[in-house]
Amino acid sequence: MKNHSMMYQEILEQPQAIARCVGYNEETLEKLAEQIRILEPVNVIIAARGTSDHVAHFAKYLFELYCHIPVSLAVPSVFTAYEGNIRMGHSLVIGISQSGMTADVLKVIRAARSQGALVVGITNHAESLLAKQCQFHLYCNALEEKTRRATKSFLTQLFLIVQLVQRVSENSLLKEGLQYLDEVMRAAFALEDEIDRLAVRYRFMEECFVLSRGVTYPIGMEAALKLQEAARVRAHCGSVADFNLTIADPNVPALMIGVDRKTNSDIRRTLDRLNRYGVDTLLITNDPELTSYASAALLLPEWCNHISGSFAATIVGQLFACAVAGCKGIDPDAADR
Repeated sequence: MKNHSMMYQEILEQPQAIARCVGYNEETLEKLAEQIRILEPVNVIIAARGTSDHVAHFAKYLFELYCHIPVSLAVPSVFTAYEGNIRMGHSLVIGISQSGMTADVLKVIRAARSQGALVVGITNHAESLLAKQCQFHLYCNALEEKTRRATKSFLTQLFLIVQLVQRVSENSLLKEGLQYLDEVMRAAFALEDEIDRLAVRYRFMEECFVLSRGVTYPIGMEAALKLQEAARVRAHCGSVADFNLTIADPNVPALMIGVDRKTNSDIRRTLDRLNRYGVDTLLITNDPELTSYASAALLLPEWCNHISGSFAATIVGQLFACAVAGCKGIDPDAADR
């Protein structure tokens, strides 16, 4: 099925967006990583909304796992609705916004800057207010997103977080994930025909669960949002660690993301339990053994790790949401109601 939507075209542009992002930010990333190592911040505070907030959750996992720095996600309404005053002077504070114009993110950043915090902005607009408010600006360089379904900006924001944490931590797993990124993205796009076939199967889906765990949990959050935005599916994201099986329903499919060897065993146990409830499950995984537990599966290369696998699963989730929208006769580019 040929997809002519702008969302689809922008999904296809993501490898080129990543390539542009690499060259533009190399020097800034090196200087920022050095500054973080010198500062040794007691914590990281991240302010974001919407899709960018999913990147913030991903960043929390990476900073805590590989830099051993505790991370908190700012509650912007504390600064806006309640005019709160949070102590941030010894923190690394990161604002993430596609437009760089999100008012409550800007308020957090301004407060942090006034207190002497190390302030970083990640945006897709080099001349935005957020970019100008920060000591360091990481630019997605994804070009304009003509549809409201943030695809290129999400993946490039994710990429910049991995690049930054890898430079600060010098971790080999992160380096490996980045090294094979091009190859694993090609593998994700190679699944497109299979995704289109599965979209036909799920074209009547009005509601679903999206389940994962650990580092890939924010990827599930983003997949659920894309299903909501593009295909008008009531997608509920959760961790398999918290999922209440009493709400499992044979009429409500579950999209599972299992591309992390540390948590794939938890995905398998949840799949096994969902099978007992007669739930239709669609699995995105890098583990061939897991596929036998799912009703349908999209298999990524077994060698990809939780980092490169997260990028691949993101692309697969985007393509699936776009394809389901097409099968439903919904324009994924249509403005929100």
